[in-house]
Amino acid sequence: GAAARELWRLDGTVSRGLTAQAAADRAYAVVDAGGGRNDLLVLDTATGEELDRERLPGRPVFTVGTTIGPDATVYVPSINGDGVRVVID
Repeated sequence: GAAARELWRLDGTVSRGLTAQAAADRAYAVVDAGGGRNDLLVLDTATGEELDRERLPGRPVFTVGTTIGPDATVYVPSINGDGVRVVID
């Protein structure tokens, strides 16, 4: 369409990387968890509901290229070169 409209918002959430979207209305976002830590959020893109939250190891400042594999494994590479493999049940 020619215009966008806001459907929902997560106030107080600070993004730490690029969000990946998958089938079944799911989005995977890395967000600031405080204290230099980051969490991976699984969100319902239709409602903004948080479906799952997983703590990521290490303390990367920013993540790049969050990817969802064919087996639903979520990969979260960070700018320091450390890759993190996250399995969401």
